[in-house]
Amino acid sequence: MTPEQLALLRSKLDEEYVPHLPALIDTNAPADHQGAKNTARALTAFTLSKLTGIATETAAQAVIDDYEDNGIDGVFYDQ
Repeated sequence: MTPEQLALLRSKLDEEYVPHLPALIDTNAPADHQGAKNTARALTAFTLSKLTGIATETAAQAVIDDYEDNGIDGVFYDQ
């Protein structure tokens, strides 16, 4: 991925997915760490949205990723 493509992806994640993510549990982390963590969490939501066809908000709400969470990033179940 080129730096330009990465910048476009980050912009889309920050604008469309981050606002709908659940709050981080550890709000004492530095702001730049929280921002980077939320961008990574938004990538999970983006992936869920694209793989399943669910709405942006629904995908963001399916994210359970947080600090020290043992690697589970998102859960979505569709009957």
